[in-house]
Amino acid sequence: MTRDEDPELIAQAIPFGLKTSEWLLESVPKNEALLVATCSGYTSYTYGFVLTPADAQQFTNPTAWREGTARALNLYVRAKDFCMRAWEVRYPGITKAMMMDPVKAVAKTKKEDVELLYWTAASWGSAMSLGKDRPELIADFPAVDRKSTRLNSS
Repeated sequence: MTRDEDPELIAQAIPFGLKTSEWLLESVPKNEALLVATCSGYTSYTYGFVLTPADAQQFTNPTAWREGTARALNLYVRAKDFCMRAWEVRYPGITKAMMMDPVKAVAKTKKEDVELLYWTAASWGSAMSLGKDRPELIADFPAVDRKSTRLNSS
């Protein structure tokens, strides 16, 4: 898709691929590679084709900006949820451990976890930045901060 010369066509095609991934995950809910791909796909799509166009309208069309950022927040949370499911496949019980002691939980990660660490921190952190008024997201800050710290030291 990065080689295609028609970004509008890509913007219209990506949602179909993302929904197809979700439908496939109904049949293979623990397919780690598909979970990571779905998380990264939603995160990238949201930034490039939902949030960026919304931000461009912040001062010219505040209603469209608010609607776009609200949609982006929901999509980032959806992306994060796919990443967390991938973590559970890879390290059963890690989601609860991340909430209780993120330093200890993330210390278990290895070099091969960098991609998942990145997409989890990107989707979760982006959701938090848009959802400053949602306490359930802000309360997760220590877990996201630990993922970012671990990623930077890998």
